[in-house]
Amino acid sequence: MSHNTHNTNNLLNGGRRPSQDQKNNDKDNNNDNNDKGNNKDINSNDFQDRRYHNATNDIITMMNAQHELMRNVWKGDFISPIEEDLIVGGLHILDIGCGNGTWLLQLAQDYPLNNYTGIDMSPIFPKNIPPQSKINFIQTNILQGLPFESNEFDFVHMRFLNTSFTEKQWGEIVIPDLTRVTKPRRWLELCEIDMDGQSIGPTSRRMITTLTSYLESKGINGLIGEEIPDFLESTNKFSAIYSEEKFSKIGKWAGNLGEIAVKSFTSEFRSMKDLPKWMGIGEEEFNEMVDKCVLEFDDYRSYFISYRFYCQKRDSTL
Repeated sequence: MSHNTHNTNNLLNGGRRPSQDQKNNDKDNNNDNNDKGNNKDINSNDFQDRRYHNATNDIITMMNAQHELMRNVWKGDFISPIEEDLIVGGLHILDIGCGNGTWLLQLAQDYPLNNYTGIDMSPIFPKNIPPQSKINFIQTNILQGLPFESNEFDFVHMRFLNTSFTEKQWGEIVIPDLTRVTKPRRWLELCEIDMDGQSIGPTSRRMITTLTSYLESKGINGLIGEEIPDFLESTNKFSAIYSEEKFSKIGKWAGNLGEIAVKSFTSEFRSMKDLPKWMGIGEEEFNEMVDKCVLEFDDYRSYFISYRFYCQKRDSTL
């Protein structure tokens, strides 16, 4: 995988995240390029726990679509400068919130000489793991502490958990524990998709605004991606923190990738069984709204922004 640094910001050393005007300009330029903390534990009735005590087809479809989408948008599965080490082998890789294991299985296939561990609070791990793969799946909840020694992993990866934790949990539990298990001089990488869609129609805006309000009622900041660099910096454990972003166009107007993005969006919203109740509408009307969003994506040429944050842990001897 090539390491693209064109839009890289070193946030620890004075870099700034792009302004909205910069985002719009970049979109135009790229158009042709295809709690423990507060005792709010996740339970099976909460929205954020759609990761995933009762895994539905919608959820599995969403996971697979998100993986395919991000792999294509980012031209690979990571951007940390670790590929040469992965090829040599012998690394210990940890994937947090691994779901059905799509990212981990992909990496194990591409770089088979490493040891891989995936954790998730719900046991929806793949049943047919290639016998030669060095993959281990563990059911555990990061909010109860990662069951690993400090400085155990060469690469720690987490993605798509922006709606799984409160802001307090992010800052006081999640980021500190990810940092703890990462080896000195090794890398931690996070990937999130911004919920706040760009150039979207009225129905899409209503859906996203309602979702944001619903999350806020549970103490969750759906736009937590903007805060992640600050959480990382507050640990004072990283020598460098970098940020990159990509635009994920959604809808038939954007070709194959746009249709994959639609599949991800519709599967995710249809898996949110509590959201129609929160809106005061029935499931049929809710699904009609989701369908209308899909039409609006083409009318408004909509897109979402995905972010990757990657950082190197300081040498503990310094």
